[in-house]
Amino acid sequence: MQYTLHLLRTGPHDLEGLDFERRVDRLRAAAEQRSLGAYLALQGGEGRFSPFKGGVQRLLRAAEAIPAEVFSAIAGFKWPGFTLVGTDRRYWHAAGTVNLPLEAAFRPSLWWGLTHETGHVLLKLHRPWLDFDARFVEEIETKTGRQAGTHLFNDAVDTISEIFLDIYDYTLFFRGRLECYLRSVWQYLETDLRSDPERLEALSIYALRSFFVVLKNRKRTDISGLKYGEVKTELDAFMRSLDTFAPGLAQELSAADLRSAVLEEFATYKAFASRMLESVSRANELYQAQVRRVRPQTRRALASVMAGRVFDGNFSASELVHDLNYERIKTGSHLSWKTELAALLSLCAGSGNFVRSIPEILSGRE
Repeated sequence: MQYTLHLLRTGPHDLEGLDFERRVDRLRAAAEQRSLGAYLALQGGEGRFSPFKGGVQRLLRAAEAIPAEVFSAIAGFKWPGFTLVGTDRRYWHAAGTVNLPLEAAFRPSLWWGLTHETGHVLLKLHRPWLDFDARFVEEIETKTGRQAGTHLFNDAVDTISEIFLDIYDYTLFFRGRLECYLRSVWQYLETDLRSDPERLEALSIYALRSFFVVLKNRKRTDISGLKYGEVKTELDAFMRSLDTFAPGLAQELSAADLRSAVLEEFATYKAFASRMLESVSRANELYQAQVRRVRPQTRRALASVMAGRVFDGNFSASELVHDLNYERIKTGSHLSWKTELAALLSLCAGSGNFVRSIPEILSGRE
């Protein structure tokens, strides 16, 4: 509710701030999930544990360690939101909350998507590095030819935000592991887009976002100045590589009109590359200053959970889940349940975080 009031005060034109019905639904789901396993009435149904089949309280506590750490490092204040599990088959963010897909619930090695979604929440609440102020709005209008307040302008802002957050996610959390990043993202997209064919229309934007990450990985600091021939050569090589990461989308990815669409979109959005890269660099400095101090402990935590042992100590929650994802990608299969359970319990023990109660969520208390 505090987040709703924040939106209404700072951006009353933002429809998200007026979406009370969905907001109440999320609070209702949060209350129900936090009551699972708690005997709050004479008639408590064991069936209410379904579909989680496990300790949802520990799961919520462990999952909240990631956004709590990111907010602490970059924003400098406590994350005002909360996590939900399984309310959607996708990762999503809305109104300060982050959803963990049910498929990923008890597998921390699949929680890599939490850092991207947390980035969205962070971007809405605290923008010291990518501020959509009046000058930036004017810049977007000038460089895209889209007028502020129109659907096309809002689409452009969304695309800029997504490109920025993909570069941010790759730089801060994947730490130069390009193949791991592309395989993680495109395996997820392959499943997601196939289950929702209408979203295939956005395939060119997903390819564009990953293309920016590839250019960032190659340390192309001159992205905005790249010539058409250079871009086409880089893009052709990148699009061919996607076939290995998302073979189920090979036909769509090989279409000539898709590459033309990506080239056209790139010509529009490359103008914002310098601003995005500078902003990511500032965010990375803030993040690294916090996690660098505990990196040796994080390495020990990884070795411990890979051996199936709970690590009871201080470590970086976001780096641990990304390291586990990297191990999963390397082996090409799920990690053992022993490892996943040890990681989940370690995140509970070492995060210093807690599952926020409904009264705290409603009141905004720290």
